Amino acid sequence: MYWGLIAFYPRSVRDLFLRGLGAGVVVGSLSVEFVDGGGSFTVRVGLGELVSTDFKGLRDLVSGEPNLHLFTAVPARLAGPLFFMLERFGFVRFRVHMVNADPTVVPIEAGGDADVLRNIAYIHAVHRFITVQMLKRRLRLHGSKVAATTHAILARSNYNADKNLIQRHVKPEIMKKLPRVILT
Repeated sequence: MYWGLIAFYPRSVRDLFLRGLGAGVVVGSLSVEFVDGGGSFTVRVGLGELVSTDFKGLRDLVSGEPNLHLFTAVPARLAGPLFFMLERFGFVRFRVHMVNADPTVVPIEAGGDADVLRNIAYIHAVHRFITVQMLKRRLRLHGSKVAATTHAILARSNYNADKNLIQRHVKPEIMKKLPRVILT
């Protein structure tokens, strides 16, 4: 299955409050290939165009495309301030998809902007194709357990994940039933 997405990562949530629309953001177009290999899944991410801009440029990009959705990943403590400022800048909330994770370390340690955007694509692919489409109904996941299950799948596959989130929301017997994922 192929999927194209536009990912963004704010350089600093603090800059959103200090500089407003002039705060820096990294934006990239990515292509995701998702392959079901029986007991395990493979996620391949290809990086298209990478642009370093500000939120005004990102808003102009989104306003020209009515069906364009943006994807990001930020730690939960920064999600509230980020979405508050995005709404003040004129972004439509339902067009911005966020997963609770720090893309600089989850699932792979990032060395630069391209790696951060690639991590965002990995997290959203695992979240969307495995956790939501395959496991949500079967495991009866609700609320914060969906993000915790995404982290549990990454941890079970020996990638970086938020261990505290997993311990709070995912039972050990469920952890054993989760599939493995290979990120390439």
